[in-house]
Amino acid sequence: MTGFVDLRPLLPRLRGHRVHVVGAAEEPALRAALSAAGFEVVTLVGTAITNESTLFAEMARAFAFPDYFGHNWAALADCLRDLRGRDNPRLALLWVSADASLAADLQTFLDAVLVLDEVAAELGDDDEFGKAHQLVVCLLGAGAGFPSSA
Repeated sequence: MTGFVDLRPLLPRLRGHRVHVVGAAEEPALRAALSAAGFEVVTLVGTAITNESTLFAEMARAFAFPDYFGHNWAALADCLRDLRGRDNPRLALLWVSADASLAADLQTFLDAVLVLDEVAAELGDDDEFGKAHQLVVCLLGAGAGFPSSA
């Protein structure tokens, strides 16, 4: 993929491939590094996500999905695939307070992460015009499982 950005040199503590778990305290540094690398940053508010319907509503808000978004898993995947239409081929999703979403509804959280990872992999392949897009997903939170900056 032309223009693929490896974030690890910019953020050495970053783990993962397309989906990364990041401590909440790292948000300012993460935003700065992503912006400097040319990423459009989209923010998903984890405290607003307590079940499937609130996840779909928050995704629609964050990505400014069209009115015809169907608020189901297939429609979510389709609208995420449509991100190929954006001018900037680099997009980062920061799911802030992901720990709150995880605690509220583990299955919805897992399903969403799987869809995001699947679509990120698809976007990374060249389209019919030889252009690929990079979608980076960062799950930010505090507590067990989210690395601290210490």
